[in-house]
Amino acid sequence: MVHGTWDEGTNTLGRYAPFAETMNMNTDLTTIAIALPGYSGSSTNNFESLGSKKVKNLAAHKDYVLFLGKLIKALKDKFGAKEVTYIGHSAGAMAGATLMGLEPDLIQNIALAGGRYDIHKVAKGDLISLVDVIDNVNKDAKFLFIYGTKDEISKPEVTTSFFKIVEDKGLNAKLLKVQGAVHIDLDMSDTSVEAITEMLEEE
Repeated sequence: MVHGTWDEGTNTLGRYAPFAETMNMNTDLTTIAIALPGYSGSSTNNFESLGSKKVKNLAAHKDYVLFLGKLIKALKDKFGAKEVTYIGHSAGAMAGATLMGLEPDLIQNIALAGGRYDIHKVAKGDLISLVDVIDNVNKDAKFLFIYGTKDEISKPEVTTSFFKIVEDKGLNAKLLKVQGAVHIDLDMSDTSVEAITEMLEEE
């Protein structure tokens, strides 16, 4: 589980540990909540926090996404996991989605809540997102794109319009609408949890 942008120093594990326990009980799978640099005491030796004022759109920097990939590989090795399911919210969803194209065999199932998959529509510069690497994605991987109808940060059309590209590319993907949901905790909504659980039960 990978969180999105919060003010630096936020205790994201305090929010995500109960969510991880819920998913663990629902699926009987080892579930890990990750605190990215700058959160819950995690070091900023290598990267600023996602909420840093110094670096904008950090989750769309290739070196940051590859760093996330190395972290997931290390956890995969530590637990001897054959498969990885990634649950990402907001900036965590954007980085995870991009990772699917940069490291096509690393993650087998991915749930993306309130993310952005074409960073170039809102920012300029040497940035990367799923739209740039979508042709490299493993066609066997399962995607679940989640959006909230009242999300004002990642508006519904951000996900629904990109999903058309996903369909055209023939990816194994589903689109989930969470009625009345806002941006915060979209990934933790009952509707999202049920859909993520269902995706894993299909294995």
